[in-house]
Amino acid sequence: MAARVGDAAALRRALDEAALVVAAGEVGEGLEAVRCAVAAEANEAGETPLLAAVEKGRLEVVVELLRHLDAQGVAAEANEAGKTPLLAAAEKGYLEVVVELLRHLDAQSVAAEANKAGEHAAALQRYRQNAEFFVCSCVGKGAVNVPRTPGGIMYHQRWNNLQFVTSASFLLTAYADYATVAGGGAVRCPGGAARPYEILAFVRSQVNYILGDNPRATSYMVGYGLNYPRQVHHRGASIVSVRTDPSFVSCQEGYASWYSKQAVNPNTLDGAVVGGPDEYDDFADERNNYEQTEAATYNSAPLLGVLARLAGPCGGLDEYRPSLPAEAAANRTARLAAARRRHPHLEVEQNVTGTWAVRRRTYHRYSVTVTNRSRKTVRGLHLGVSELAGRLWGLDKARYGYVPRRWLRALRPGRSVRFGYVQPGPPANVWVTGYKLV
Repeated sequence: MAARVGDAAALRRALDEAALVVAAGEVGEGLEAVRCAVAAEANEAGETPLLAAVEKGRLEVVVELLRHLDAQGVAAEANEAGKTPLLAAAEKGYLEVVVELLRHLDAQSVAAEANKAGEHAAALQRYRQNAEFFVCSCVGKGAVNVPRTPGGIMYHQRWNNLQFVTSASFLLTAYADYATVAGGGAVRCPGGAARPYEILAFVRSQVNYILGDNPRATSYMVGYGLNYPRQVHHRGASIVSVRTDPSFVSCQEGYASWYSKQAVNPNTLDGAVVGGPDEYDDFADERNNYEQTEAATYNSAPLLGVLARLAGPCGGLDEYRPSLPAEAAANRTARLAAARRRHPHLEVEQNVTGTWAVRRRTYHRYSVTVTNRSRKTVRGLHLGVSELAGRLWGLDKARYGYVPRRWLRALRPGRSVRFGYVQPGPPANVWVTGYKLV
């Protein structure tokens, strides 16, 4: 029971108590030998603790049980259907459990497992081919590739496109780790091998886009960054809180009185991921634009797993990345540093955050940061931009140049305003045309 429900502490107590009982009866076996026997004992249904824990994905219990079982016993253990722990974990998709079992088994035992799975080899191979076709198509190395916007995000449809981005990113993240554990490495694609660190690097680019590294310099996670959707299509967020106004709001009144208000939501829906931009990276922050501003749990849920992986102890990328020669690293750094200007009180910095090719032209995504380096608040900031080949995102056009969005009219000391644009060739010329210190 402890193995099935995942209670590792109860399992340890049960093993210790059983060993002590046997030892007290003056049986000539050592305590550890008794623990091994108890850990391998099957119940009336023929299910051992290890199989019960594996079937439920109880990683902590599996680790505890493997401390008391040898490789030969684990490899031979099977249920009435002939399914071993390793095969059960693989079929369930419990990657961490598979990793622990592989660490415990020797090469001979793993080979025996492979022979047992021979009858399923053809089906498993088809699954693998389909999975790798998907991976190759997402990272841009397939025979047919997933379309992307000019800013680099995967694009499937206008209505809530980010649900597909976060879900695909989760699958890519899991498969990158699986490819490493399963032997080696690279996913074979028509356009060349996709190595795990490359897959994870692509995933990170998608996450960075969602969080604000995009042509509009907009975070599509509500509450994250300085520039995020303020009119989310969400009834609870767009109607005033009962703590602020306790009067009753009917369903019809909520729609008639609040839905069409041209104002920011009175409640910030922190952490929600909205539908996101269209195929040209355009986005309209309007409450009635439900295709782009509606938030959904199936947008956020896969992203949570991806963020956990990328923020893990390994950093998400470097554990698989080959070391770069010093010259290549220096060239990469030189390409990223595009431009920097200092003013008496403001600093303007431009960086290349993405590069890709479309129809034999190389495009760069530029991110511009204007930071208040003074000890006073900056108001009335105006910026000039020239040599711009297309649109920019994150600023409003004014009579003379560009100004920050209406909710960022003041820059306190140390604060920044960010915007971006996409164009081929060198960066645009950006400068400060005017501001006031207050």
